[in-house]
Amino acid sequence: MPDTDEIEAAALRELVLGAELYSVQFVRDYVQLWFHGSSLDNSLTAYSLPIVSDSRGRYGWDDERYGNRLRSLIDHTVTLAEIIPDKELRLQFDNEMEVSIPLDGSSYTGPEPWFLQSF
Repeated sequence: MPDTDEIEAAALRELVLGAELYSVQFVRDYVQLWFHGSSLDNSLTAYSLPIVSDSRGRYGWDDERYGNRLRSLIDHTVTLAEIIPDKELRLQFDNEMEVSIPLDGSSYTGPEPWFLQSF
């Protein structure tokens, strides 16, 4: 029987792999990424603040370029979606940029570091 990490990884791949990011919302202490897939819209809420990486570096919440780098992913498609247990949830986009959501317990204060839902 698959464990929870495998189930979550399968759901993540099913809902965001090949989907286009169409919106980024900053809400006080979390970020929502909105994707349009083949038939559904999906929201990935990151309670553990994401890190954005590109060929020029890594950008966190405190970096003044963070918002612009995250918004630059709008209209790009997810080419890789994976969960590395106890480390990070990682999304790679068709422009080679990555978003990673830390999964270590010190990166978030609530019951979970991320939440994925479909509409």
